[in-house]
Amino acid sequence: MWVEKLLWKKVPLLEVQKRISLGQYTLLEKEIIGSHYCRLVFLAPPVAGEAQPGQFVMVYPPAAGAGNMMPRPFSVFAADRETGRLTVFFRIIGTGTAMLSQVEPGLELKVMGPLGKGFPVPPAGSLLVAGGIGIAPLVFLAASVEVDLNFIYGAVTGEELSCPPDFINRSGLFLHEATEDGSQGEKGSAMDLF
Repeated sequence: MWVEKLLWKKVPLLEVQKRISLGQYTLLEKEIIGSHYCRLVFLAPPVAGEAQPGQFVMVYPPAAGAGNMMPRPFSVFAADRETGRLTVFFRIIGTGTAMLSQVEPGLELKVMGPLGKGFPVPPAGSLLVAGGIGIAPLVFLAASVEVDLNFIYGAVTGEELSCPPDFINRSGLFLHEATEDGSQGEKGSAMDLF
Protein backbone atom coordinates (compact mmCIF):
# COMPACT_ATOMS: atom_id res chain seq x y z
CA MET A 1 0.00 0.00 0.00
CA TRP A 2 1.20 3.54 -0.71
CA VAL A 3 0.85 4.58 2.95
CA GLU A 4 3.42 1.97 3.98
CA LYS A 5 5.96 3.55 1.63
CA LEU A 6 5.62 6.83 3.54
CA LEU A 7 6.49 5.25 6.86
CA TRP A 8 10.14 5.35 7.88
CA LYS A 9 9.88 2.01 9.64
CA LYS A 10 7.58 -0.34 7.79
CA VAL A 11 4.62 -1.15 9.99
CA PRO A 12 1.52 -2.93 8.67
CA LEU A 13 -1.18 -0.36 7.87
CA LEU A 14 -3.69 -2.15 10.08
CA GLU A 15 -1.31 -1.81 13.05
CA VAL A 16 -0.96 1.96 12.44
CA GLN A 17 -4.74 2.37 12.20
CA LYS A 18 -5.24 0.61 15.55
CA ARG A 19 -3.14 3.27 17.28
CA ILE A 20 -5.09 6.21 15.86
CA SER A 21 -8.27 7.25 17.62
CA LEU A 22 -11.02 9.52 16.29
CA GLY A 23 -13.63 10.48 18.82
CA GLN A 24 -15.49 13.14 20.76
CA TYR A 25 -13.53 14.03 23.90
CA THR A 26 -14.47 16.30 26.79
CA LEU A 27 -12.52 19.51 27.31
CA LEU A 28 -11.47 19.54 30.98
CA GLU A 29 -9.46 22.77 31.14
CA LYS A 30 -8.73 25.86 29.09
CA GLU A 31 -6.03 28.40 29.89
CA ILE A 32 -5.25 31.55 27.93
CA ILE A 33 -1.57 32.39 28.38
CA GLY A 34 -0.62 35.98 27.68
CA SER A 35 -2.55 37.39 24.77
CA HIS A 36 -1.46 34.92 22.08
CA TYR A 37 -1.43 31.37 23.48
CA CYS A 38 -3.96 28.77 24.59
CA ARG A 39 -3.65 25.46 26.42
CA LEU A 40 -6.47 22.90 26.17
CA VAL A 41 -6.68 19.74 28.28
CA PHE A 42 -8.95 16.92 27.09
CA LEU A 43 -10.06 13.68 28.70
CA ALA A 44 -8.99 11.44 25.82
CA PRO A 45 -7.69 8.10 27.19
CA PRO A 46 -7.28 6.34 23.81
CA VAL A 47 -5.17 9.23 22.45
CA ALA A 48 -3.22 9.95 25.65
CA GLY A 49 -2.50 6.24 26.05
CA GLU A 50 -0.76 6.01 22.67
CA ALA A 51 0.83 9.48 22.29
CA GLN A 52 4.60 9.75 22.07
CA PRO A 53 6.74 12.93 22.18
CA GLY A 54 6.86 14.52 18.73
CA GLN A 55 3.45 13.29 17.62
CA PHE A 56 0.47 15.52 16.91
CA VAL A 57 -3.32 15.45 16.96
CA MET A 58 -6.00 17.03 14.80
CA VAL A 59 -8.52 19.06 16.81
CA TYR A 60 -11.77 19.99 15.09
CA PRO A 61 -13.23 23.42 15.91
CA PRO A 62 -16.88 23.35 17.08
CA ALA A 63 -18.08 24.40 13.61
CA ALA A 64 -15.74 22.09 11.64
CA GLY A 65 -17.05 21.50 8.15
CA ALA A 66 -18.75 24.92 8.01
CA GLY A 67 -16.89 27.19 5.62
CA ASN A 68 -13.15 27.06 6.22
CA MET A 69 -13.28 25.41 9.65
CA MET A 70 -10.94 22.52 8.98
CA PRO A 71 -9.31 20.56 11.81
CA ARG A 72 -6.15 22.09 13.23
CA PRO A 73 -2.94 20.09 13.80
CA PHE A 74 -1.36 20.60 17.23
CA SER A 75 1.71 18.99 18.75
CA VAL A 76 1.04 16.96 21.86
CA PHE A 77 2.18 19.15 24.77
CA ALA A 78 1.50 16.50 27.43
CA ALA A 79 -0.16 13.10 27.67
CA ASP A 80 -0.87 11.20 30.88
CA ARG A 81 -1.54 7.50 30.29
CA GLU A 82 -2.87 6.99 33.83
CA THR A 83 -5.45 9.78 33.87
CA GLY A 84 -6.16 9.89 30.12
CA ARG A 85 -5.44 13.63 30.00
CA LEU A 86 -4.20 15.02 26.68
CA THR A 87 -2.86 18.58 26.47
CA VAL A 88 -2.31 20.73 23.39
CA PHE A 89 -0.77 24.19 23.32
CA PHE A 90 -1.11 26.61 20.43
CA ARG A 91 -0.77 30.19 19.27
CA ILE A 92 -4.05 31.99 18.57
CA ILE A 93 -3.43 33.17 15.04
CA GLY A 94 -6.54 32.77 12.84
CA THR A 95 -10.25 32.02 12.80
CA GLY A 96 -9.94 28.33 13.69
CA THR A 97 -7.53 28.78 16.59
CA ALA A 98 -9.52 31.80 17.83
CA MET A 99 -12.65 29.64 17.84
CA LEU A 100 -10.85 26.87 19.74
CA SER A 101 -9.53 29.38 22.29
CA GLN A 102 -13.13 30.40 23.08
CA VAL A 103 -14.52 26.94 23.85
CA GLU A 104 -15.41 26.28 27.48
CA PRO A 105 -14.64 23.25 29.65
CA GLY A 106 -17.35 20.60 29.47
CA LEU A 107 -17.74 20.85 25.70
CA GLU A 108 -16.92 17.78 23.61
CA LEU A 109 -14.70 18.26 20.57
CA LYS A 110 -13.61 15.82 17.92
CA VAL A 111 -9.93 14.85 18.21
CA MET A 112 -7.97 12.48 15.98
CA GLY A 113 -4.58 11.06 16.86
CA PRO A 114 -1.92 10.48 17.75
CA LEU A 115 -0.43 11.06 14.30
CA GLY A 116 3.18 11.20 13.13
CA LYS A 117 6.26 9.21 14.06
CA GLY A 118 7.54 10.94 17.20
CA PHE A 119 11.06 11.68 18.42
CA PRO A 120 13.80 9.25 19.40
CA VAL A 121 14.86 9.32 23.07
CA PRO A 122 17.73 11.82 23.43
CA PRO A 123 20.89 10.78 25.27
CA ALA A 124 21.89 12.54 28.50
CA GLY A 125 23.30 16.02 27.97
CA SER A 126 21.45 16.57 24.69
CA LEU A 127 20.65 20.09 23.56
CA LEU A 128 17.03 20.89 22.68
CA VAL A 129 16.32 24.19 20.90
CA ALA A 130 12.90 25.77 20.37
CA GLY A 131 11.47 29.11 19.40
CA GLY A 132 7.97 30.38 20.11
CA ILE A 133 5.27 27.74 19.81
CA GLY A 134 7.92 25.19 18.80
CA ILE A 135 8.30 24.45 22.49
CA ALA A 136 5.14 22.29 22.61
CA PRO A 137 6.53 18.91 21.49
CA LEU A 138 9.82 19.44 23.32
CA VAL A 139 8.08 19.96 26.67
CA PHE A 140 6.49 16.52 26.24
CA LEU A 141 9.85 15.04 25.22
CA ALA A 142 11.74 16.54 28.18
CA ALA A 143 9.02 15.41 30.61
CA SER A 144 9.12 11.86 29.21
CA VAL A 145 12.81 11.15 29.73
CA GLU A 146 14.85 10.95 32.91
CA VAL A 147 18.14 12.33 31.64
CA ASP A 148 19.82 15.70 32.06
CA LEU A 149 18.99 18.02 29.15
CA ASN A 150 20.11 21.45 28.02
CA PHE A 151 17.27 23.53 26.62
CA ILE A 152 17.50 26.79 24.68
CA TYR A 153 14.20 28.60 24.23
CA GLY A 154 13.71 31.85 22.37
CA ALA A 155 10.87 34.21 21.53
CA VAL A 156 10.35 37.78 20.36
CA THR A 157 9.22 39.07 23.79
CA GLY A 158 9.13 37.83 27.38
CA GLU A 159 5.34 37.49 27.15
CA GLU A 160 5.83 34.96 24.36
CA LEU A 161 8.14 32.77 26.44
CA SER A 162 5.54 30.28 27.54
CA CYS A 163 7.35 27.60 29.54
CA PRO A 164 5.09 26.06 32.19
CA PRO A 165 6.48 26.37 35.75
CA ASP A 166 6.63 22.60 36.31
CA PHE A 167 8.76 22.32 33.17
CA ILE A 168 11.13 25.11 34.23
CA ASN A 169 11.60 23.45 37.63
CA ARG A 170 12.18 19.94 36.21
CA SER A 171 15.19 18.30 37.81
CA GLY A 172 18.10 17.95 35.39
CA LEU A 173 16.84 20.59 32.95
CA PHE A 174 19.24 23.43 32.26
CA LEU A 175 17.10 26.15 30.68
CA HIS A 176 18.55 29.11 28.77
CA GLU A 177 16.08 31.75 27.57
CA ALA A 178 16.46 34.48 24.96
CA THR A 179 14.16 37.24 23.78
CA GLU A 180 14.76 39.43 20.76
CA ASP A 181 13.70 42.53 22.72
CA GLY A 182 15.82 41.61 25.77
CA SER A 183 12.83 41.68 28.15
CA GLN A 184 13.64 38.22 29.57
CA GLY A 185 16.74 36.04 29.48
CA GLU A 186 19.51 36.98 27.08
CA LYS A 187 18.92 39.59 24.36
CA GLY A 188 18.82 37.92 20.95
CA SER A 189 17.44 34.80 19.34
CA ALA A 190 17.70 31.19 20.48
CA MET A 191 20.41 30.70 17.85
CA ASP A 192 22.47 33.51 19.40
CA LEU A 193 22.90 31.40 22.55
CA PHE A 194 24.95 28.76 20.75
